[in-house]
Amino acid sequence: MSQHPISASSGNFSLDVSGVAGFFGGDEAVQAIMTIHLYKARRWSGWYNAPGSFAVAKCLGPIANSRFWNALFPGPNEDPEEVFGLDNQLGPRYIASQSGTIIDKTTHLAYLLTQKSKEVHPLTNVGGRKTQPMTLTVVEVKDTFRVMSETPSPDSPRAEYKDSTPTVTVRVLDHNKWLASIPITASLTACALCAYNRDWYSSAMILLGIVSNGLTYLVVGSASVIIKGVNPADNAPPGDGMLVDDNSNHIVILKGAEKAVNGVTKGRFCLEYPPEGVWMKTRTPNDILHPSSRNPGAPTGPSVDPEAQRHESAQKDEEKFEPEEYRGIGLCGLLLGMQSLLQLLLIPQGTLFGQFMFLASFVISWVYNLYLSSLDKEKIQQRLLFEALEVGPMSKFELGTRTTAAVFATLALRPPPESTSASFKAIKLLKCFLPNETAVWSKWREHVGEHIETINNREDVDTKLKSLKTCDNTGLNYDEQRLLAKLLDDAGDAFQGYYSSLLSGNQVVGEEKNALKIGSPCQRQDSRALSNMRSSSAKKSARSGRSVYAPLAD
Repeated sequence: MSQHPISASSGNFSLDVSGVAGFFGGDEAVQAIMTIHLYKARRWSGWYNAPGSFAVAKCLGPIANSRFWNALFPGPNEDPEEVFGLDNQLGPRYIASQSGTIIDKTTHLAYLLTQKSKEVHPLTNVGGRKTQPMTLTVVEVKDTFRVMSETPSPDSPRAEYKDSTPTVTVRVLDHNKWLASIPITASLTACALCAYNRDWYSSAMILLGIVSNGLTYLVVGSASVIIKGVNPADNAPPGDGMLVDDNSNHIVILKGAEKAVNGVTKGRFCLEYPPEGVWMKTRTPNDILHPSSRNPGAPTGPSVDPEAQRHESAQKDEEKFEPEEYRGIGLCGLLLGMQSLLQLLLIPQGTLFGQFMFLASFVISWVYNLYLSSLDKEKIQQRLLFEALEVGPMSKFELGTRTTAAVFATLALRPPPESTSASFKAIKLLKCFLPNETAVWSKWREHVGEHIETINNREDVDTKLKSLKTCDNTGLNYDEQRLLAKLLDDAGDAFQGYYSSLLSGNQVVGEEKNALKIGSPCQRQDSRALSNMRSSSAKKSARSGRSVYAPLAD
């Protein structure tokens, strides 16, 4: 009896990779699919026999939302943004400088911006004493949000819910298509060799792995990434404010329009899936857009009972916000689960050569998934966020005490001198940093806050600085007077660092960069004032034996 020329079926040895089929490489496969939306055309590069199908099915299962899918994939339902790591971190506290808004926990976008701002270099060191050093980064965001059409299209039943929602389309990164061709070629070659060797079990299981993984990538990756913001109120003040991360002693000063800042503090990454067909089934009825469609003969004029109208409106609102059933993702999870089970049962029926080919395709695909899982998802999201919001150059400062940081941040958040806004209250911002309700702190906040609000005319910086360090200490004992003097010195260091960095061009604060031009009389007067400030600081440091001001680094 003649044997096939490349047959490897002789002997009684069986490799039996059934135990590896569904569970090997699960973590890597899950991490690989997490970045599928962040790269262009990644949805087309999943046609290979990938390991870890059971783990991927468990990961995608909570996205599908219906009684049927909940029975197959028990557990709480999750949004796609949470599953794929686009909305699973809370940002630091946000304090608006003019509107008075305070948000204890901001969104994932604020978290990304805060983490990125900690990496800014070089670091400008503001002099003074050091007890609890803090860092401060100034970030300017542009208003790149666009409001979608307020007229719903008859071809888009979901258009009504997008009315007046500011959105930004995220331009994702390019994907290395040639690298993805390696596991695809290896899987197709292994499938063809098994068929040529007449091992139909192994060939069919490799083909099933290629199809199931490819369809999963195609369906899951079909969403586009957008940033959804929040529309501000009419005639809202500028959105300038600060993100305060007390865990790492870091402050982010946000400068920009209210809509742009809202996009950071309240905006979210969203995945926009095709609304119709096998990908996703919307559970919002059409009669929300057309109230009369539920009962065409119902009256629509003033004769309608107001109580019935309110009841119907409340019912529609409940239906309107029902979650959507991601039917296509549920089908992919079911297919991956069936693939894992079939491979577990049928791979042992194959020949030694077929099992070896199956394992070889698994290993090559696992190496590729290992590469994809090594990509830093958070870094990629930061890059996409900064490009979408057109974040400008950032400047970072190191301040020696929390008091100095509070004064510096309040100075940076002041509205420009020509602004007529009366909503900025320096004392309130200082109290957010330093809420101590003692006589010393109350006097300090009132005294320093008044100087911050009235020192807009930079011609008298030196005079204001002298009056800043002179405060009425009536009613304070000796120790309290010494503490007040130290706190006033910290405020003086913040003023010096603020104006020095502004004049040297390292820091751009608000719109003051347009008011201060090179060689202008205002800048020459400020330069002379700064020189006097440094001279007086040098004399003071010579008497006290410490450096009150350290030169700023470029």
